[in-house]
Amino acid sequence: HEEVRRLDVIDDVEAFPEAHLLQRKEGLDVAELVLEGDEAFRNLMRRREANESACAKLYRREVIGDIRFPKGRINEDTLTTYKFLLRSRLTVFLPDYLYFYRYNNSGILHSKFSEKRFTILTVFDEIEACLGDRCKEFKDDLIYYRIRRMVFFYNQAVALGALETYPERMDRLRRDILSYRPHFGLLNRKYRMMLAVLGFSPTLYRFMVDHMRKKEREYSDALVVQNTGGGMPQGTAGSGEV
Repeated sequence: HEEVRRLDVIDDVEAFPEAHLLQRKEGLDVAELVLEGDEAFRNLMRRREANESACAKLYRREVIGDIRFPKGRINEDTLTTYKFLLRSRLTVFLPDYLYFYRYNNSGILHSKFSEKRFTILTVFDEIEACLGDRCKEFKDDLIYYRIRRMVFFYNQAVALGALETYPERMDRLRRDILSYRPHFGLLNRKYRMMLAVLGFSPTLYRFMVDHMRKKEREYSDALVVQNTGGGMPQGTAGSGEV
């Protein structure tokens, strides 16, 4: 199945001439959002417009430099995208649907949950190591990102049956999430409510997440039909942000 995705253009120059050229030609306001310097990284940490996916992004060669996807690790885009954003002087988001993402039902998003997936949780320490002394500049952003990513991972793991296959690891992750309770005020009401349920009853939380993910898939399917005029098969996965 395919899903139309917005194109994010990440650049390190003073302007994005292709966008301005198109704007003059079509009379359109091409750039949906333009972020300078560290604001793109902060945007990613806050889970706003920027995301870690390697899809629908263009980088200048100078931005990539010596950054490479880590060999032998899954979620390699999560482990590298933040580095590109830290190097970019200008990040431009386009509102156009220019990228078609094909979901592979046998791919990692739908495969059986394995213990190897837990290794992605090291990304928080890797980001802080990359920032070094600059961590204090992004203190709240880093805490916010850690909580949201842990919740996102926990929800994915729940959906793939990890509560049954790795109960101890999942319980440890649940306790790690709840240890950030003093910082839950950084989150919106939806997430504060979700985490209150997680602290009260993991069983009830699982039921709630299953329900929310079902609603998200229904919304995603409706959005695909709306954006393609019904010419694309339904059943595409949602963003998984629940």
